Amino acid sequence: MRRKTNPIFILVAVAIGALPLFISAFYKLSGQEAMHQALTERGLGEHAILIGSLEILSVLLYALPATQTIGFFLLNAYLGGAIAVELAGDKLGDTLAPMFLLVFFWAITLYKNPTWFLPSLEEKN
Repeated sequence: MRRKTNPIFILVAVAIGALPLFISAFYKLSGQEAMHQALTERGLGEHAILIGSLEILSVLLYALPATQTIGFFLLNAYLGGAIAVELAGDKLGDTLAPMFLLVFFWAITLYKNPTWFLPSLEEKN
């Protein structure tokens, strides 16, 4: 028996997860001073536009059902990279936001597609 998922719940959950990433990307793309300073401290100041663009691309690909798989893996790579950069810079407290978002997107994906992680749940023909 196939488990039904609530599409409204999924849409709201994806929007909640995407909002902080869109805000962060906007700050990177607009050259907001505090964001530029934080990126420069981590040695990434000159790559702000590229990082912001990849952030938006990853979220958009995840939000669209046809490209959800690639979007999920891009989000994993992006957020994992954010965690690694913060840990390398001894900014342990700054790792909490990307860690939370990473766990949040994994939870949404597990809810939407449990067979990705638990193949035993697939229907037997």
